[in-house]
Amino acid sequence: MRLDPAALEPLFTVLIQAHGEPDGRLVRMSVFGAQTVEEPAASAEVSALHWATSADHQRCPPAGVEVLRRLHAADLID
Repeated sequence: MRLDPAALEPLFTVLIQAHGEPDGRLVRMSVFGAQTVEEPAASAEVSALHWATSADHQRCPPAGVEVLRRLHAADLID
């Protein structure tokens, strides 16, 4: 899907220990919000897409858990 970069709303950045990596190796994930009428589709290295709610946290690595937690706390999911 194509999004206008000017229309992206920065939400937050997660900085957390990388799953399965040595202590001190961190993941930094910047999360943005946007509105679109297009449907997302898998492409490139992404083979499938899945909708997630905060109840799906057990399927995620720590960075994903934190993203779901913050989206839920901001009332952006569920």
